[in-house]
Amino acid sequence: MNDYSCRNHSMSFYLREHLRKKLHAFMGGRLLALGLAVRVVSAVLVPVMTGALLVHLPNGWMFTAPGGGWEYPAFLIASLAAQFFLAGGAFALGSAGEKAKVRCGGFPNRPENVLFWTQAA
Repeated sequence: MNDYSCRNHSMSFYLREHLRKKLHAFMGGRLLALGLAVRVVSAVLVPVMTGALLVHLPNGWMFTAPGGGWEYPAFLIASLAAQFFLAGGAFALGSAGEKAKVRCGGFPNRPENVLFWTQAA
């Protein structure tokens, strides 16, 4: 095996890894926007964003610096952590969003509404 084929193989490996990380971020962002599997997606994307943070760490603070700074990946990590703890909201398409709708104002959770429905029936 010559030197060129070794370099070519390693470049294809790095290209595959780069594209895989881009796909994770793209699909994760779409799932978060829709509110599907919010906690799982947030937990999966934190290591991806940590890798981005480590890459941009030597470039300095501002993202406008040459090569990009580290404040935006740090902001994304904090946002993902908050999203993990908050889960889906009232308009989320996932099951957590449905539970939040019932918990926040559904009839079965309020004793006065349960009493009202039993008297009306």
